[in-house]
Amino acid sequence: MRHLILLLSATVLCAADPVGHWRFGLGSVDGQPARIGTIVLTGQQVVAATTAPLRLVCHEAPGITTILAPGSTGRFLVEGQADARTLVLELESGVAQLDITDRAPYAAVRVRGAALDVRVTGTLFVVERTRRDADYIALVRGKVVVGLRPEVAKALGKAGEIELLERQGMAADTANGLGSPSEMSTRPQVTAMAPLSEQASGQGTDWDIDLGAELTGALLENNGLGDVPGPADELAGGTPFSEVAEELVDSMAELGAPPESSGDTASEIAGGSTSGAPPLLPGPPSPP
Repeated sequence: MRHLILLLSATVLCAADPVGHWRFGLGSVDGQPARIGTIVLTGQQVVAATTAPLRLVCHEAPGITTILAPGSTGRFLVEGQADARTLVLELESGVAQLDITDRAPYAAVRVRGAALDVRVTGTLFVVERTRRDADYIALVRGKVVVGLRPEVAKALGKAGEIELLERQGMAADTANGLGSPSEMSTRPQVTAMAPLSEQASGQGTDWDIDLGAELTGALLENNGLGDVPGPADELAGGTPFSEVAEELVDSMAELGAPPESSGDTASEIAGGSTSGAPPLLPGPPSPP
């Protein structure tokens, strides 16, 4: 009985480990409203509000940044122990962009969708859960090794992995497994309404544009406005970046919620697509 109690205690402690530092955007954590400064724990469900993307910086590894598109949902897990720990993002819906410049102290980073199991080194890529049973990954730079979730691979009797090259995209689903990599002609953005596959084939942007970083204040931080502070400083709301980010989020909300990714309106805006991709953020008002 004593050993069982110790095991249960260890499990609870592990589930409560800080994993993310909320740096920009509105949304919720396990159903509770969250804002800049919120600490995300392992296993908690993170939901981005429909009015703006959110950006999380990994609590232990500041070199890992995740941006969730408006309306997207996911949760972070930590698997393994000691020096062999793996940070895992379970993408439940929508689109996520990961920028990984330094994964230490984690030995590996993985992203899992409906079918995909993506193993990451140092890279920037975007993953979309296009349907309940399908995904699409777009590699902007770096390297990723793409396989199937173990349970999907076992059910299909398919094993093996594919290494994506820069500016390649690939689809996967639970019925057919991995698709074939294809060259992307434009850069898919985490904030756009069109599905990643359509952005990759000409509806995206130039490769040096990162709308997710621009719209979540990452460029302000990179330029030295409000170095990433500790949780206590953020919760106090006293840093320059916190103030700027809060104002930017509020101004996005004032512009009005973007259209839902369903029905005729979204179909027209997205060029006929009704795949359920997250909505495009409203732009600023035109100058007088």
